[in-house]
Amino acid sequence: MKIARYIALSLLLAGTSCTDKFEEINTDPRTATAIGPNLLFTGALRSGTLNYTFYQIGQNLHADMYAQYFANNAPDFQTDRYESNPGWIATFWNEYYSNFIINTQEAIRLASQDPQAINKVAQARIWRTWLFHRVTDYWGDVPYSEAGRALNGTVRPKYDPQEEIYTDMLKELKEAADQLDPAQPVRYGSADILFNDNLDRWRKFANSLRLRLALRISNANPPLARQVVSEVMTQNNLISSNAEDARMVTFPTGQFINRNPLAILFNFNEFRVSKTMVDLLTSLNDPRLPVYAAPVAGTDPPVYRGLQNGLNAVQLGQAENARANFSGMGATIRAEGAPIDILTYPEVLFLQAEGALKGWGPGDAKKFYEDGIRASMNRRGITSAQAINDYLAQPAVAYNGTLEQIITQKWLALYPNGFEAWAEYRRTGFPRLLPIPNQGETGGQVPNRVRYPAAEQSLNRENYEAAVARQGPDVMTTKVWWDRRP
Repeated sequence: MKIARYIALSLLLAGTSCTDKFEEINTDPRTATAIGPNLLFTGALRSGTLNYTFYQIGQNLHADMYAQYFANNAPDFQTDRYESNPGWIATFWNEYYSNFIINTQEAIRLASQDPQAINKVAQARIWRTWLFHRVTDYWGDVPYSEAGRALNGTVRPKYDPQEEIYTDMLKELKEAADQLDPAQPVRYGSADILFNDNLDRWRKFANSLRLRLALRISNANPPLARQVVSEVMTQNNLISSNAEDARMVTFPTGQFINRNPLAILFNFNEFRVSKTMVDLLTSLNDPRLPVYAAPVAGTDPPVYRGLQNGLNAVQLGQAENARANFSGMGATIRAEGAPIDILTYPEVLFLQAEGALKGWGPGDAKKFYEDGIRASMNRRGITSAQAINDYLAQPAVAYNGTLEQIITQKWLALYPNGFEAWAEYRRTGFPRLLPIPNQGETGGQVPNRVRYPAAEQSLNRENYEAAVARQGPDVMTTKVWWDRRP
C-alpha cells in the first residue's frame, strides 16, 4: 500500500514537472519563436530588391524586355513578344504581397508599439512606399490601404485606385522623412543593410523618391506634381553624389539571395543586350558601350551587336539569330557582387532637369542634364573630362531643350533598371523604341501594364471586378492612371 502511494506521488510530481517544462522541452533553441522588427526589416530590404528567381520572372522577363534593355533569345520565353505568362506574373505578385510588403507592414506594426522607435517606423514607411510604387506601376489599381493586414482579418483587400495610391505615397514619404529624428535612441543599427542606419541618407532617399513619383504623375495630376516638385527642388535635400546612391550591396559568393541577380542570370545564357541599346550607343559614339555590352565573341577589333526584341521561336532558331552573334552584358554590369540600383544620383539630376524644363523648380535644366550625363559616365568608370566634354558637344547630345533628349539620356543612365525605364517610356514615349516583328497580345505596341494573376478572379473576385470596371479591361493594352501623354 505504501509502495503504491509512493508510485502515485512520483507520477503526480513527474506529471507536474513535465507540464511545467513542456514548453521549454518542446521549443527548438535554434529556431526563433518570435520575429522582431529588425529581422523583418532586413529581410524586406534584401528580398524587396529581388533575388535572382524573382528578378528573372518579375523584372528581367517583363520590364527589362519592355524597356528594350535586353532581348530574349530563349525560344520558349514569350514575354519579349508581348505575350503574357500567367504563372510568372502570379508568382511575382504573390511573393511581393506575401513576403516583401507584409514583412514591412509587420515591422511597422511592431515598431509602432515602442514610442521611442519612431525612426524604425519612418524608415519602414519609406521602404513600404518604394515597394508599393513598383507594384502599382506594374498593374495599376492594386490592394494598398488594406494590403498586409491579414492579421487583422482582412484577407480579401480592396483594390485602391492608382490616383489615391500615389496621393497617399507622396504623403507617406513627406511624413516619414519629417519623422526621422537622430535624437531618438531606438535604431535599426546594422539591421539597416541599405544605408547602415544613416538617417540623412534615408531622408535624401525619401525626398528623391518624392521627386520621382511627382514627375510620374505630371501628366495625370499636374497641380499636385508641380507642388511636390517645387517643394522638393527648392529644399534641395536630395541624393547629391554617386556615393549617396540608393543601392543594395551584394556579394560575389554565398547564398543566392545576397548575390547580384544579373550575374546569376547571365550564366543562364537566355538574353542579350538589345539592338535598341547597342544601336543608340553606337550612333552617339557613347563611351558607355563597352561597359554596358560585351563584344561579340571572337571579334577583333571588337564588334558590338544587339539582338532584336520580339523574335518568335522560329526566328530565334535561324542561324543569323544565334546567340553567339550578339553582345552579352558588359563585365561591370554582370559582375559578381555588383550592387543593385534602387535610386541613383544621375536619375535625380535628370528628374531635376525635367522639373526645371517645366518651370516647376529652380535651377538650369541644361546644367542638370549635362551633370546627369557626367554623373552617369563617372559611376561607370569613365572619368576623362575631355572624353565627356567631347560627348556632350556632339549635335545629337548637346542640350536642345526637349523632354525627349532628357528622357533618352535618362534611359541610358538607368540601365539596367528596367522597372524605371519601362515606366518612363510609358509616361513620355521616349526613347524611340524599335518595333518588334510579332504582334503578341498588344498588336505590337509596348505593353502598358501586366495582367492581374488569374487567381484573383476567384480568391478576391468582388474587388478584382471593381478594379477592372474602374480601370479598364484586364489586358496589357489598358493604361494605368498616370500613363497620359500631353
